[in-house]
Amino acid sequence: NVRDGIGVQRLLTMIDEQVGSDPTDDPPAYLKLAKLPAPPQYEGKDDADKFEVWLQSLLEYFSTLRLTGKGFDKDRLRLAGNSLGGDAATWFYNTVKSPTREKTHWTFEEAIVGLYRRFI
Repeated sequence: NVRDGIGVQRLLTMIDEQVGSDPTDDPPAYLKLAKLPAPPQYEGKDDADKFEVWLQSLLEYFSTLRLTGKGFDKDRLRLAGNSLGGDAATWFYNTVKSPTREKTHWTFEEAIVGLYRRFI
């Protein structure tokens, strides 16, 4: 499906541009004083725009916290799961986190592409 391929490539480009490189500095000092609000939840709605806005918010959250580069992939995967609700949270648990899941090792990128392919 061409539409699916273009959509997936767009998501992978967003991920690479915002969290693909190792952090170059520490998180901002103000984060020690002020709590960074969590990104909004994605519930599994079949709406490519809503999915992309959710992903953008999640990536900005990771970037602000300096959860960038390969070394933070597990952290991004865990926090992505926390930013899901409804059907999306159920899919994520059953497919990515459950002890009885078929695929045992997931990267953040794979989980995002999986969510996209399941719900969009």
